[in-house]
Amino acid sequence: EDCEHGPAWVVPVSVQRVPSSADKEMVGALQMRALLEDPALPGAPRSGLSSTPLSVIRVGVADAYTGIQPGSLSITATISIAGRAPGAQLADLAQPTGDGIYTIALQTPLTNVGNARLYVQVRDVQGNVTRVVQTFSILTQRVYLPIVRR
Repeated sequence: EDCEHGPAWVVPVSVQRVPSSADKEMVGALQMRALLEDPALPGAPRSGLSSTPLSVIRVGVADAYTGIQPGSLSITATISIAGRAPGAQLADLAQPTGDGIYTIALQTPLTNVGNARLYVQVRDVQGNVTRVVQTFSILTQRVYLPIVRR
């Protein structure tokens, strides 16, 4: 749901069944990179700088084989979010808003954040873990740099 601060950012998370010999973290990372780089995915946080305040964090989780392990969702960040210290668990703030979709509505949108990282982790019933790290920056105020002439 979009709000007065612009569209919500979406961090899609999914779990893929892979052979036990495969590096599950790498499979998940490649899967997430493909999703995040998909131009058809609206509002996904992209690496780099955004001028839109972050007012909603949405996370989607799915596993078609064994299902998601209840209570395994973990969301943390390198910055303070919703009054919680950097590194604090945020998953308990996530409310189910659809089939496998969880939303954290931020009462105070994030603005002027540099090089922040959002860490999302989920485990399926079989024990496979997918971890995603998304780096983002937000600059909502104009910055005027002085012109220096030599």
